[in-house]
Amino acid sequence: MDPVSIYVGRQHSEKLRNQKIDHYTSIIEDNEPSLDTLVTMLAKLCNVPFAGISVVDEEMVWIKASYGIDATCLPREGAFCAAAIDSNQDLFIVENTTTDERFCKNSLVTDAPDIRFYAASPFLDEQDFAIGTLWIMDTSPRKPNEELSIILRSLAAFVVLTLEHHFKSEVTHLPNRSCFVRKLQALINNTSREVFVCSVNIQRLRYINNVFGKDATDYVLQVTGERLSKWSKTELIGDLGSGQFAFGIAMEGNDLCKYDFGSLLTELCQPITISGTTIAVTAIAGVATTFDKSASAAALVDMAELAANENPSIGVSKVNYFTTECDELTQNKISQDLVAALHNVDPNNALTPYYQPQVNMKTGLISGFEALLRWDCKAHRNVSIAQIFAVFDAMGVTPNVDLLIFEKVCADIAAWKAEGLTTKTISTNISRTTLQMPNLSDELLARLNQHALTTSDIYLEVTECGFQIDDHDTANYISSLQGAGFKIAIDDFGTGMSNIATLKDTDCHLLKIDRQFVHGISINPHIAALLRLIKGTADALNLKLLCEGVETQDDLDWLVNEGVYLIQGWYFSKAIHKNAVTTILKMPTSNQPNINIGLTKNLLRNVDKNLIR
Repeated sequence: MDPVSIYVGRQHSEKLRNQKIDHYTSIIEDNEPSLDTLVTMLAKLCNVPFAGISVVDEEMVWIKASYGIDATCLPREGAFCAAAIDSNQDLFIVENTTTDERFCKNSLVTDAPDIRFYAASPFLDEQDFAIGTLWIMDTSPRKPNEELSIILRSLAAFVVLTLEHHFKSEVTHLPNRSCFVRKLQALINNTSREVFVCSVNIQRLRYINNVFGKDATDYVLQVTGERLSKWSKTELIGDLGSGQFAFGIAMEGNDLCKYDFGSLLTELCQPITISGTTIAVTAIAGVATTFDKSASAAALVDMAELAANENPSIGVSKVNYFTTECDELTQNKISQDLVAALHNVDPNNALTPYYQPQVNMKTGLISGFEALLRWDCKAHRNVSIAQIFAVFDAMGVTPNVDLLIFEKVCADIAAWKAEGLTTKTISTNISRTTLQMPNLSDELLARLNQHALTTSDIYLEVTECGFQIDDHDTANYISSLQGAGFKIAIDDFGTGMSNIATLKDTDCHLLKIDRQFVHGISINPHIAALLRLIKGTADALNLKLLCEGVETQDDLDWLVNEGVYLIQGWYFSKAIHKNAVTTILKMPTSNQPNINIGLTKNLLRNVDKNLIR
């Protein structure tokens, strides 16, 4: 074999081994009671003054359990245990350290405790990587015998079984709760990034167990573990027991929104065939985030579980959000500060519209912006948009929020017009709760008049959130707004109440397709078929169509090839601050027809990152 190939292979093998070492150094605490008991028994059986269990990484030997010695770590270079690992032998023995040139100058030999004999048996993981050693030492030279060899080999194998029992689920072979919490704590301690934990509760297990038996229940858990591992793409995943799973990730860019937990539930809730019968499982996910390196991993897991089990409904899959500091006092503080922000009295605690660009692929131009709610408050940067809306919904103030953002959007449009800028199409959201307000049209028109604007300056997007309304009532509310001159877009089309049935009674100007009917469309024929159905409906009703959630070039190309030209999504940009919009509108290329799409994309990517949320 080519020497280079051998070298690369060894590098890869060592890299994998080091990953395993990181796992064991993080989960095995010093003085683990079960391991301490084991090494005490080892010392007594072999009649030696020193015994221990060590984990060996690239630079250090970590003594995880010991008898007769207090050291917790040693440099790897020149260490007995490192030599035992490197020997690739199942039993490594140094009969007399003073006559062995490898160790005669070792400080444990030349100084107290004057080691003269060392013997070790490496223990291996399930992939046969040597993780560490079970060892004994004596102050006198010794000749090994068969009994000592059997004891070392047998107890080294027992170390592996002990670790498996203490740190892995017997059913799924994933790390158990204890192991997961320890690894999560190591992640929190060793990263400057924000960390989130997602806890997943699989429902109906008791019914499955009663009808199909324990083997079937175990099979469901095994499948769930495999699906969760595939979706999360992280090694920090655990089986917490009783149908509870969890995984943790250090977030890139401190942005929880990029994780599509809805697709996780879709993955987990695919039907499973048991004994010839196909059954549907449901799952509830709870998400908790931490922003403090002193945070407790155990508390973070508890909060994620609390979120997952909040008001559970059998047969309903959903995602709930929590934060690590989400006790009653903190929840009250969040609610109080949100109410203060709603009254718009402190610029450092403000509800603010950020604007996500919409691009017309026919012209290559930015065709408009959607105003999206953001909370500018340094004290609560860890609070997700989903939690903000949940607080507003619980307090019943969603209409006040919608009207506040509408007014701020009007002020921004007026400011752009005052600078002589072409403002494109600006849309803002109106929830179904707000839609039911008496005299809503009058309230909106008053705010337009205040800023010398007309209904042609702004689109209203009717969103999914809010109370359920009968389709006929929805049509009447929308008709009232249209009668006042507003153009209406139906947001999140294809989900919940925003479906084809809504259109039979409702007139609107634009359909916005929810991201679940867009994301992955280039590779998923089922999504593609549904999008074609929606597009056919829009064409038949002479409605404009805009697709949200576009993130990849392949999905974009597919949509354009199908004649869908209005695009919104992270492929071009997240939501940007009004100052960034001003900069873009001032660009000489912003109104040139048939501009290259790449120029528009680069224009948006060059926006100051501090102005993007």
